[in-house]
Amino acid sequence: MRIISGEFKGRKIEFISDSTTRPTAEVVREALFTKLQFHFPIQNCLDLFAGSGSLGLEAMSRGVSHQYFVEQSRKNARVVETNLKHFNVEYDRNSFSTTKRASLILGDYLSALNNFNLKFDLILIDPPYASEFYEKALNMIAERELLSDDGVIVLEHNIERKFENLPFEIISQKRYGKRMLTYLGK
Repeated sequence: MRIISGEFKGRKIEFISDSTTRPTAEVVREALFTKLQFHFPIQNCLDLFAGSGSLGLEAMSRGVSHQYFVEQSRKNARVVETNLKHFNVEYDRNSFSTTKRASLILGDYLSALNNFNLKFDLILIDPPYASEFYEKALNMIAERELLSDDGVIVLEHNIERKFENLPFEIISQKRYGKRMLTYLGK
């Protein structure tokens, strides 16, 4: 798996290949960032269920000023850290307001969301598909007012997943095989 475009184009992304981690396919990442190209430049981006960090790294490659990775698994967090080092990105650990290019936060997504005191222009949410994490994360984001006025939230989920009573408006949805991207805004 490689970065598709921008500053890090062509660089290999390390990832864990097991049943608990599902890296976003290149075709899906390319479609996502092509759709978002007119939202750049982006000041703050949050990759909430980072996994390998592929979505956040792609965002950084395309010009995000400050990238935040949140990951609960120590094993996955080490992979994100390896990728950041490989890409020569200065980062903090567990910083909720960084002056560096990135911050890697090891911990629960709800605790992380509760500790942020800034607004995000882009929030990427790709948890385990069968989880209830989507709704809980979206409600916390709305409650804490973490999305900027022109910000976008992107959900990656399976095609069977239906969302109702969301605190954000669905802007668009696009299917990629058995995966779907849902774009949300205020």
